[in-house]
Amino acid sequence: MKDTTFLWIAGFAFLATLINGLGILAIYKYQEWAEKTKTYFMCFAAGMLVSSALVLTLPKASQTNAYAGIAALIGFLFMFFSNELIKSRTKEKELAFGVTAAE
Repeated sequence: MKDTTFLWIAGFAFLATLINGLGILAIYKYQEWAEKTKTYFMCFAAGMLVSSALVLTLPKASQTNAYAGIAALIGFLFMFFSNELIKSRTKEKELAFGVTAAE
């Protein structure tokens, strides 16, 4: 079993390298399209990070405390509306505000 573990890890590392390289090549080749869609990809990535954490932790948190879902919703809404408030106050189209709820 140990012998194949290294091969699996090396295979996945090579696959990740290949996919990342193709992504970099696509962004280099289609720079204008990449600039236009950058915000959507950033929101997708942030959503994946947040949703994977919630999928893993929210069920156990809900078993421990009945208000865990409400707390998660309030946190999401806080991030969303604070981002919108900051954008309206600064008149900026996009912000570097950490992981925002939605753009």
